[in-house]
Amino acid sequence: MSTDSDFKKELNNFISEFDPFFEEYFMEEVKRLNSPYSNKVKDIFDLFSSVALRKGKRIRPVLVYFSYEMLGGKDKNLAFKVGAIIELLHAHWLVIDDVFDKSDLRRGEPTAHKLAGDFIEKYGLEVTDIEHFTNSIGVVAGLMGGDFAYNLLAGLDVDDAVKIKLFENITERMFITSGGEGLDVLNSQNFNVSEDDIGNMMYMKTAVYSFENPLHCGAILAGAGDDVLDVLSEYAKGVGVAFQIRDDLLGMFGNPNDTGKSNKDDLEEGKMTLLMQYGLTHLNSKDREVLVEILKKKGVTDEDHEIVKNMLVDCGAVDYCKNKIAIGVKDGTDSLKNLRQCDTGFLGGLARYVRN
Repeated sequence: MSTDSDFKKELNNFISEFDPFFEEYFMEEVKRLNSPYSNKVKDIFDLFSSVALRKGKRIRPVLVYFSYEMLGGKDKNLAFKVGAIIELLHAHWLVIDDVFDKSDLRRGEPTAHKLAGDFIEKYGLEVTDIEHFTNSIGVVAGLMGGDFAYNLLAGLDVDDAVKIKLFENITERMFITSGGEGLDVLNSQNFNVSEDDIGNMMYMKTAVYSFENPLHCGAILAGAGDDVLDVLSEYAKGVGVAFQIRDDLLGMFGNPNDTGKSNKDDLEEGKMTLLMQYGLTHLNSKDREVLVEILKKKGVTDEDHEIVKNMLVDCGAVDYCKNKIAIGVKDGTDSLKNLRQCDTGFLGGLARYVRN
C-alpha cells in the first residue's frame, strides 16, 4: 500500500510532466484552429486560454492517467492527450461557473469575465451595462473552450469504437454535470433545501464530473469492461462527494492565498452547501435568522464571515461535514477491493488526501 508521501510524490511527478505537455499540446492546436478568425475572436478565446493554462491541482487528468495505467495502458502520450481534453472541459466549466458565482478570482488571478472588462477600453466601446457585457463575453469564452476540447477529442488517434465510447462517456457525464450545475443554482438561497437535494447536487456536479468521468476515460482507453467501470463509479461516488464537502469547508474556513478565491464567495452567492444546510437546520431560531440575513445581503463583510464561521462550528455543522467526508472516503476505498488484480495505490492515496 502506498503512503501519503508516495501519493504526493506521484501527483507532483505527474504534474511536472503533464503541465509542459498540456501547454505545448494546447498551443499547437490553438494555432491550427485560430488561423481563420479575427483578432477580436482570438481575444475572446484568450480569456479561456488564460484560465485553462493556470496552474491547478490537475485532479482530472491525473485520474485519467492513473486509471489508464492501473488497467494496463502503456501509451502515456495518449493518456496525457485525453487528460488535456478533460482539463480543457474543466476550464470550460470554470469560466462559466465563475459567472454564475460572481467570482472575481480563479486560481489567484482575475476570472475570465473580469478580464473581459479590458475590452471596453481596448475597442473603444460605449457600454451601459458593464456587468452584463463582461458576463456575456465570459460565457462565450467558456463555450468556445468547450467546443475546442470536443474538437480535440474528435481528432484523437484511436480506434473508432474507443472514440465513440469516449464520446458517449464524456457527453453523458457532462450532461449530468450541467444538471448538477442547474440544481446548484436552484438550491441557492433556498433556505429550506433538504440534505438529499444537496447530496444529489454534489453527486452530479462533482462526483460524476471530477471523478467518474476521468476515471472512466482512462479505463475506456485501457480497454476495460463495464464491470470495471461500475467499480470506478462506486469509488467516484464516495470520494467525489467527500471531495466536494471538503472543498466547501475550505471555501468557508480556508486561506484565500491557498484556495485562490475569496472565502466569502459562498456567502455572497447565498450558496447552499451541506455545511450551510446543516447550519440552517440545527441553529436556534435567532441564529438562523442572522444566518439567513447574511446569506441574503449584498456586500458580505469580514465581520459577517466571522459570525457565520463561529455559528457553523458551534452548531456542529463542521463536525458533521467531517464525519460525512470520512464515510464517503471509506465507502469509496472499500469499493477498490473489487479491483484485486490492479495496483490501486494512487486511488487509495487520493482518498486519504481527501479525508485529511
